[in-house]
Amino acid sequence: MSFIVSDDENDEEYNPPLKIENEDIEDDEYLNNEFLENGWKKNLTQKDIKIIGPKLRELISEMKQDVPTLKNIVNAQISHEDKKECLYHLYVMNDLDTQDERWWEIHQLLHKKLKSKSTLEINNVESYEKRIMNLNASNDVKSALFTVLRSIGETGDDAHSRRKKLEGLLQLPYDTVKNVTVSIEKASKMLDDELYGMHNVKRIFLEILASSSTSTSFPVIGLVGPPGTGKTHISTIFAKCMGLEMYSVLIGGAKDTSIIHGGDNMWVGSSCGQIARGLQSMKISNGVFFFDELDKTCNDIYNSLLHIFDFTSNKYFRDQHYSEIELDLSRCKFIVSMNSLENIPKPLLNRLCIIHINGYSQEEKLEIAQNYLIPRIINENHLSISPQVLQSIIKLCDGDDGVRILKNILQRIQMHINLCVLSSKNQYALLPKSIKFPYKLTFKDVEMIIK
Repeated sequence: MSFIVSDDENDEEYNPPLKIENEDIEDDEYLNNEFLENGWKKNLTQKDIKIIGPKLRELISEMKQDVPTLKNIVNAQISHEDKKECLYHLYVMNDLDTQDERWWEIHQLLHKKLKSKSTLEINNVESYEKRIMNLNASNDVKSALFTVLRSIGETGDDAHSRRKKLEGLLQLPYDTVKNVTVSIEKASKMLDDELYGMHNVKRIFLEILASSSTSTSFPVIGLVGPPGTGKTHISTIFAKCMGLEMYSVLIGGAKDTSIIHGGDNMWVGSSCGQIARGLQSMKISNGVFFFDELDKTCNDIYNSLLHIFDFTSNKYFRDQHYSEIELDLSRCKFIVSMNSLENIPKPLLNRLCIIHINGYSQEEKLEIAQNYLIPRIINENHLSISPQVLQSIIKLCDGDDGVRILKNILQRIQMHINLCVLSSKNQYALLPKSIKFPYKLTFKDVEMIIK
């Protein structure tokens, strides 16, 4: 830029407004009206003006860009009252011109408010410090959490997400372990009460349970069998026998490892993976993870599970969302289910203790229905099902190796009986209007209800 100035640099006589030759300066309303024409220019020489002009405009431009936004105020770690005050000042500021002296006063006030620590924030920091110190975790973990805590005090739009992340980190169990005493007699009775047959399955599990009581090692159990044969139920019973909580992870159909390792913090709305979420849910670091439908997932997840099922390296597991810390999975127990072994990579298969669960015959289904399903589903005060009718229902499930379809049919029947109990004259009730309970079910009634 250039100014037309007097040849005599010592001339301090007041001159009329300077002629501006640079078009960028001509467009700057503040410099034209305030800097070049107002009376305070008399106190400066024209050489001073030539030097100061560009610097002043640059400073003003930077300050205009540094105006706090509504998002800055909402996400600021200040008290509710301070937020209300800042929002009011921002509202007033938007109606003022930058040439107004009050605009600059409010600008400074807002920055001071947003950068200062309120009493609420100080109390929160102290609360977080106590929670970190009381954690049952190593010093390395605590040091990492203090680093995250310090980042909350920094200005930025992601202060809320950093606080949410710290809350998640504080909910992890770290070195919290549940002490359990294994009783083979109680476990054996529980297995007999909950599972029909499956003598080979029960024997293998009791062997694993007995070995785990004398050793810290626990194999990764792989349950293989047709749909509906009770793999999920068996896993639940296994966890109960050990006295541990279980967390289920459905990996069938998953296309990437974010379900295991979580999402990176750089992505808006990202969250931790199912491993970290499971630890938060179980609140212990030696719980049971159940991975369902292992044979229906992708190669990337197989590779991740190879690392997780390796008890020499899984103590260094990292979730991308909580990348500051390492999670020790060496104390966890793992059970996986699958319908077949065809799609499982051999390196992963070699890490599994395979237990085959075969389909049921019609005689076995009859025993399961009479001794397990009917006592849990059917209200005997309202309904009576004869063995002949039950056998006819089982024949409807010929294509099912398990008892899932049989269970669904019994549930449908009981649901319709519930409708008849509450309103036997309802137009949608298919059974006789003058029904008496307990009602003796016929196969014709079954066909009407499930069609």
